[in-house]
Amino acid sequence: MLEKEFELLKKGNSTAFERIYIRYNKRIFWIGKQIIKDEFVVECLVQDTFLKLWEYCEKIESPDHIFFFLKLVMKHSCYSHYRKPKNKFFRSVSSLESYENYQSYLAGYDPADNIQNLIDHDRQQHYFDEIIKVLPLLSVERKHLIEL
Repeated sequence: MLEKEFELLKKGNSTAFERIYIRYNKRIFWIGKQIIKDEFVVECLVQDTFLKLWEYCEKIESPDHIFFFLKLVMKHSCYSHYRKPKNKFFRSVSSLESYENYQSYLAGYDPADNIQNLIDHDRQQHYFDEIIKVLPLLSVERKHLIEL
């Protein structure tokens, strides 16, 4: 059966590709999950991995090559994900969020400042709401000036 799907995949048959996806997607997902703990990221990488299979299906040499190709692409994608600087930042933020009350571990964090920021935000929102109420009563020129 895999031999038939392989031949159809090489011809660009989307149904064969779908069957191959159903056959291998869970295994490829768990390969990625062993490297990256974020399931959303792993699922995105699985989709990219199968997209690469579709793009390079003519170059696949045998039915066994399909799984090895998917496995290699998935591992490479996971390692590349870790090397990107923006992902390093998000990983560090995510690791902080796993701690309860992580703010107390941050240097210079003061809960009183957080309360003051909330009070300031509420005050600014109140002022903004007052301006919005008065805006329809103003002339077009003044309204335009305030909107700028």
